[in-house]
Amino acid sequence: MYAKSLVKLSKKLFITEKSTFGIMQPLWNKLSDEIIEVSTIHATLAHRITEDVEKPLRSVLWADSNMSNIKNVSLRCNAM
Repeated sequence: MYAKSLVKLSKKLFITEKSTFGIMQPLWNKLSDEIIEVSTIHATLAHRITEDVEKPLRSVLWADSNMSNIKNVSLRCNAM
């Protein structure tokens, strides 16, 4: 979500008339490049966390019989 927001921001930074920035043009280009790079890094990190941490944890939790007992108790408590 955060990475997608950064990508949207980088697209909003695009202005067709570059001369409006004057001497700030190189800085504006650098800012745009940095936002795109950060969004790529964050998207990669989010994907790796999902694949390397979240999915293995979920598979262990669902396979563990104690976890299913905890889930059943939790569901019963929520139903009260």
